Amino acid sequence: MMKPHFLSFRPSETRGEIRGFLDFARNDTMENGFTLVELIVSVSITALLMLGMSTFFSGTFRSVFDIQQKAESEQGQFTVNEILRDKFETLDSVVTLNGSEAFLRNETDNGQMPFTYIAEKDSHIVFKDMFVFNDVETVGGDVYYGDSGARQIKKTDGTVVVDNLPLNFGGFATKDGITFYVAIPDGNEVQECDAVGCTPMDFGAIKLSHPTDVDVNPNNGNLYISDSGNDQVVMYNGSFAELIATDLSFPTGLAFYDDGGSGFLFVSNTYDNEIVRLDFSSTKPYTATVIAGDGDNADCDNSARYCQLNFPTGIAVDSVTKTLLIADTGNNRILKITDPGTDLSSVSIDFTLDNPVKISKVEVIFPEPPTIVSSDTTLHGGLGTKELTADTYTFSLEVPIVSGATGSYNDDCTVTTDPVVPYFCRFIVPDSASIFNPLGGDEVTLDGTAYTTIRVYGDPLDFGSGFDEVVVDEKPDLDVANANVSYPDETIASINNDFSGANSFDFDLTGSSFGTFSTLHLDVYDDYDDADMIVTSADKMLRVGDGVLGTEEDTVEVLIDAGLNYPTGLAVMSNSFFVADSLSAQIKSSPIVSPVLSDLAPFSPYSIALTAFDYTSDFETESIVFDSYNSDTLLQLTVNAKVDETTTQTYTINAKIPLPTP
Repeated sequence: MMKPHFLSFRPSETRGEIRGFLDFARNDTMENGFTLVELIVSVSITALLMLGMSTFFSGTFRSVFDIQQKAESEQGQFTVNEILRDKFETLDSVVTLNGSEAFLRNETDNGQMPFTYIAEKDSHIVFKDMFVFNDVETVGGDVYYGDSGARQIKKTDGTVVVDNLPLNFGGFATKDGITFYVAIPDGNEVQECDAVGCTPMDFGAIKLSHPTDVDVNPNNGNLYISDSGNDQVVMYNGSFAELIATDLSFPTGLAFYDDGGSGFLFVSNTYDNEIVRLDFSSTKPYTATVIAGDGDNADCDNSARYCQLNFPTGIAVDSVTKTLLIADTGNNRILKITDPGTDLSSVSIDFTLDNPVKISKVEVIFPEPPTIVSSDTTLHGGLGTKELTADTYTFSLEVPIVSGATGSYNDDCTVTTDPVVPYFCRFIVPDSASIFNPLGGDEVTLDGTAYTTIRVYGDPLDFGSGFDEVVVDEKPDLDVANANVSYPDETIASINNDFSGANSFDFDLTGSSFGTFSTLHLDVYDDYDDADMIVTSADKMLRVGDGVLGTEEDTVEVLIDAGLNYPTGLAVMSNSFFVADSLSAQIKSSPIVSPVLSDLAPFSPYSIALTAFDYTSDFETESIVFDSYNSDTLLQLTVNAKVDETTTQTYTINAKIPLPTP
């Protein structure tokens, strides 16, 4: 299996997705099919475009050898066109075009290398498959990043800490900001570097192949290396190296997690589009347990179990906050993974009313009867702690009052000697069903009389727990001398407010034992035409974790899904994250809470060294030319192949490029 080459490059204004059918044509017409040169050109261009983009294509696609054999045996233009059409449809965009060379970004959700370079070298067509991994790390309050074009590792204040690295260095790690361990993919090595210089490291019998990233255990100094070309992870303890994970699929980013025990190593298993965990408490080589990416939901649905990734690379972990960040590179986004924990003390279910609605009741339906529920709702203030035995909790805006009690509460409106309020009115309601605002302000109708509530008092003395006393405004039309007014039991007090906008109910479900993916359901009713009708509903998944970061029980949050272009290396520090955004050539930063990206430091990605190509054509060319036409909606490759010293044969390959999305 051929191994990838690393490349960073400057972004170009020539962009757009490559889609659609391809035309393969020559500049003259032959009656008897292809000439020998035509066939060689056809097969060679086929191999050129297939080799990099099909060798790593997982699953159903044929190998390069099979493709070449098919083209040679059938010798048909249709076969060549079919292959080219299939492979161009797996391209994602044009990154740069420069006369006789092109950088093309491939779709990566099927295990392909992300970039292909095609050019002319010494009168032959050449190309490379490429993988980009720019890195960023944090230690001791400082942020370090790889400036590939300058061949340096720098601090974000511009201080150079390592100089004269190879142009194609990848990820790096440091424990102290003095000594750095740097992956050199094209050199198949890791170098130990400081301000003086770099020395290749010796791992004994283990020979690396295109290592991508390095991480260091801050507790014991052990190094972990993603030996990407060998599909394995290597550990080096300063004396000897050993394999700690095998049978992976092009592992890239690494992140050690200190769980207070033996620890874990998180690994981006890039070709399988997943993140795996190596548990150091088990036996070596460690079993790679999938924690995210094994699902089929690109939106992730807040669940690591259901989350679908696309070519993940960089990862970073914060052991203090138990947070794992993922550069979901193929989707140009950053994901946050946390364990939901076993704490159900703060559960919120939200709903939105687009238009004002006169609510009659709100029902919250639990997956099973909750043990304790404490509710503080933004719709109508705090409701205190409730003992519940049923699985449906009803907040009612049409509440039967309780009357005929002993003492002064025998009357609902009572004359007082208070000099400010000559009398006040109040009525008693069961608190388990009411949704009166404790601070007042509800418009209430009681037996045809309209009131405005002033305040709600819980547990009035004469009634004990389970009831609220609702105090309403005085009515000027009442005769103060005859102000004692009583309402019969079960008289309905109806809240008349029209509610709109965003609302939520917050619960404390401590002590409940819901399943991991149990659902809390909410229905909002109105009293239109005196008949309850559901006007909106909402659901909340109750996530009960296992207390361990890095399992399929974890929750997933999309932190950033815009403003990135091929993010790779990640680092975390002080509730912020830092990402190397490879195609925009910027180190970017953002708070983890309320994330907003900011440019922190530019870097100058390098150009590919024109050596060690994956493919060199066995026929000579006079020239090849890449062009874009029709307002960058058409990509064209023109090949002028030599037939002999004086004759050339010209072929063009065209692909449609949709206009960029505004």
